[in-house]
Amino acid sequence: MNSEKNPKLEGKALAEQAAEKALDKKAEELVLIDLRATSGVADWFLICQGNSPAQNRAIASAVERGLREHGARPWQEEGLEEGRWVLLDYVDVVVHIMLPEVREFYEIELLWNECPQTSIESEHEGDESEVSEW
Repeated sequence: MNSEKNPKLEGKALAEQAAEKALDKKAEELVLIDLRATSGVADWFLICQGNSPAQNRAIASAVERGLREHGARPWQEEGLEEGRWVLLDYVDVVVHIMLPEVREFYEIELLWNECPQTSIESEHEGDESEVSEW
């Protein structure tokens, strides 16, 4: 692996790369939560959803492959077999890939509502992602 071509990513850059790879697999409703001022759990949460367990597994696989190109491997993985809520823990960045009903039930965004949150949207395949903070 050429480190100039694929530099090691950390923090927000790692979370943004994870979001890009999730969007490649048609992940929806992406939200990036900045936990740095609030939590010792992680610095960033990326939350997104797929419409089926198979899609969630595909999103997780794409995120893992994409981040591996930048020298990042998950410290922990949960939920891949069932695919309802897949968690990829990169220590500073935790990626949550959920079915819509699971996401609605747990309301992670509301648990961390005091933290800055950024929506990441892709209007059409191949278009640049749009970012909006709230």
